Amino acid sequence: MVAAWEVKATAGMAIAAFCSFLDLDERLVWFLCFAVAGDFLCGMADAFRRDRFKCRAVAFGVTKIFWYIVYLCIVGLMNRSLSIAMGVRVPLLDLFAAYLVASDCVSITGHLQSMGVPVPPLLKEMARKAKKKTARKIEKIVDGRGKEARGGMEEGNGD
Repeated sequence: MVAAWEVKATAGMAIAAFCSFLDLDERLVWFLCFAVAGDFLCGMADAFRRDRFKCRAVAFGVTKIFWYIVYLCIVGLMNRSLSIAMGVRVPLLDLFAAYLVASDCVSITGHLQSMGVPVPPLLKEMARKAKKKTARKIEKIVDGRGKEARGGMEEGNGD
């Protein structure tokens, strides 16, 4: 029981340090961790159910975690640079993490549907819309359309 506590504390400290370094919302990272784990587990369950389990798919799922971390670091550094240059906190990294969460949620609903679990149409539509909305906000910020593109999310304005 003590060993489990140590692992949880270590994981929590690692995520807190990662979030602090990149100025990322810690709750969003936890949502991302659960979404990635859920997608991985649902994908594995779906593969076993369809008798299509392959080690290559497991390797893809594991490397996906590594690349998510790399992408978050790259976007985080870009976000920090933009924030310094503009003199205002840019929510690009938070939006990118939200996009990853939404993408994994869409994937989870697809796996569940493939396994025969009834997925309410409202849930599927909410996941799709969240993914599209976040992608549009990221595009607006990257395109550099100014304050109106950030949706009033600059520091002190609903952040």
